[in-house]
Amino acid sequence: MDKTNWGLLSEGGANVRLPQNCLAGFVAETLSVDVTIPYQPGTMSLMSVFGWIIIHQNLGDNFSWLRAWANYKHGFGSIEGNFWLGLEKMSLLTSAQAYRLRSRSK
Repeated sequence: MDKTNWGLLSEGGANVRLPQNCLAGFVAETLSVDVTIPYQPGTMSLMSVFGWIIIHQNLGDNFSWLRAWANYKHGFGSIEGNFWLGLEKMSLLTSAQAYRLRSRSK
């Protein structure tokens, strides 16, 4: 199975705090970032590559994506492995400010 991931990039940059040197040398570096999701308490640690928040990651192993609707609504998996952020969290993020969606497949 192919590896895929989807990411969101904040057009205002207000929700993601990245180190100044994250683009140093143009080396793709996966960083853990704390993201504030509107109407949710605290922050949520997510993975980010070049400022893109990873909302879906399929590493192509034996992970079952056949899930109930509630799982897709609330999210599942691990940010270090196969992962789905959750439709509810994506809706809260994208209704608070503008984002761009990027899809990558290998």
